[in-house]
Amino acid sequence: MPLSQTIPISSRTGFSLVEVTIAIGIVSFALVTLLGIVPIGLMANQEAMGQTARSHILKQISSDLGMLPYDKVSGYLAATQYYDYDGKRLSGQSGTTFTVALTNAAASYPGSTNLADLDQRLARVKVSIRRAAEPEAAAILTTISIFNASGQP
Repeated sequence: MPLSQTIPISSRTGFSLVEVTIAIGIVSFALVTLLGIVPIGLMANQEAMGQTARSHILKQISSDLGMLPYDKVSGYLAATQYYDYDGKRLSGQSGTTFTVALTNAAASYPGSTNLADLDQRLARVKVSIRRAAEPEAAAILTTISIFNASGQP
């Protein structure tokens, strides 16, 4: 083809301005939607991490109470315990993510009438776990039962 001849406009290839604008609009809409989902995913991840840490804390407390002699349980319950974001016990309040309060709860078996010495054989511990910045009303509550297998008070 000689240089003096020009290519007709109808045979040129490429995208028109309208097509490019529509493509950019579709991609922008998809990105805005994805960016809107990110905070929800981050909050769900943070809550899952908190639940996992609380689970580790409960497992640790339950293990500690199971290994203690029955007469030492009340001493274990006396102090507030502090844990970091992974559920590891801290020696002090610095770096605290979770605060745990342990209290003695009355042991009971509903419907049982022949359990006169129940207090000497069974202890119930009420566990209150809350984030350090949350009020006491937002605490997660559960109860752990401890059986005195030795029969000694």
